[in-house]
Amino acid sequence: MTRTLKVSSLATGLIGAVLVFYLVWLRPPTHESSRKVEKGNRDSPSNAGALAGQYYTGDGLGYNINLTLKPEGTYEAEWRGCLGIYGTAAGRWSLIATHIVFTPSNETVRMRESLTNLDIMKFRGHWIFLSMDDVYQKYYEEFGVDRFSCFQNTGNIFGR
Repeated sequence: MTRTLKVSSLATGLIGAVLVFYLVWLRPPTHESSRKVEKGNRDSPSNAGALAGQYYTGDGLGYNINLTLKPEGTYEAEWRGCLGIYGTAAGRWSLIATHIVFTPSNETVRMRESLTNLDIMKFRGHWIFLSMDDVYQKYYEEFGVDRFSCFQNTGNIFGR
């Protein structure tokens, strides 16, 4: 195993551990009766170009993904953290019913298979995208819309 691959594997493991620690231990306790969980409604625009824009999801620490959907059907994504850029991805995206489907042409190790498809929802009049990965689905079910659970337009970030 090359040194680069070892370092990459170690960094991926550390990021995963930080993510689990954040989800399990750093979330403030709330009482079910006092916490209002807000969720979006599954929706789809009349044309794919309506989704074009810059979107963000992340924890503000080691997991921050910026996604740019271009009107001509291409995308770029970048994962940034406290140590710099962890990965990038680019390719084509398409609208299929209530999903965005990505067809990558270039992905670095950390972004490989990170973006496959996203559920499209509307929240407070804005488009949001939810990963179909089980971890994010579970988080969304418990906490609703926030900057960690959903990709949100950078001009309209809701939640913590």
